[in-house]
Amino acid sequence: MDNIFLKIGSLLKCRYSALFKGGGVLIGLVLFAWSDTLFKLIELEDKQNSSKFFTEVTMGVSLDSLDCNKLTPTNLAINCASAIYYEKILEPIKTLFFLITNIFLVLGFNMMLLSIFGLIFEHSGVKLSYVLSSILFTLVVNVLVFHPLYLSN
Repeated sequence: MDNIFLKIGSLLKCRYSALFKGGGVLIGLVLFAWSDTLFKLIELEDKQNSSKFFTEVTMGVSLDSLDCNKLTPTNLAINCASAIYYEKILEPIKTLFFLITNIFLVLGFNMMLLSIFGLIFEHSGVKLSYVLSSILFTLVVNVLVFHPLYLSN
């Protein structure tokens, strides 16, 4: 087991700057996705909610119990159909978006954490096997803490 930790430690010593850059790129992608794509998703959700609420207020029943095909072709039928369409299409898109951004965020932070440990190993005389086992424990705890992020969205 110490041999594995020594190999990982030597890789961290050599490649800590690449890990830091990769983590920065992943976190940058997450920030870009949040600043650009999230607003488009919010606009689509607003459009869906306004169509849904307009239909529900006008008809006096919830959208789930309403059959849009039986309505006469008016603006109300169009709003009803578009609300159901957006509701059906928007939920998987939001789930996929949040899943990908959460994975990139966790990977980016973990890569930066590993690069910090690599920098410390490069410039200190610490025995790697003890510290690398604590890094492994830290990463496992990190995954367990961030794991609910994947399930929440």
